[in-house]
Amino acid sequence: MTVAQAFAGYLESIDVATLGTNLFISRWPSSNKISDPSFLIKDAGGQLIQRTIQGQAINQYLIELYMRYYGAGTVDATLQSLRGQLTTNAVTLSGYTLYSNPETNGPWSDQDLDDEERTVGFMQIKFVIIEET
Repeated sequence: MTVAQAFAGYLESIDVATLGTNLFISRWPSSNKISDPSFLIKDAGGQLIQRTIQGQAINQYLIELYMRYYGAGTVDATLQSLRGQLTTNAVTLSGYTLYSNPETNGPWSDQDLDDEERTVGFMQIKFVIIEET
């Protein structure tokens, strides 16, 4: 399981969205095929930052979480709420052990280029993790 898939599982577990319905990884399907609000997870490859005494890799992953919806205030409120949950609650990622609490950058929001009436929100989440073997 990838970090993006594990994060999608976490978002499902806290009832944010459902993978394949209004939560997607890597790219959104055509706008007319999904319901609003919808979320997109994009991830980058992990970066080794150190090793445990036992030699296990401690990697840093950066996840980008996007949300789009017709209510700008809802986008801002939802991402702010998620930011609070990610930085203060116990986040679990299936198949991974969090080495430290996640850190966030953002959220920000702007007009959706695909639809002037819709807003896109964005937040970066940094995970420092040990992959379970």
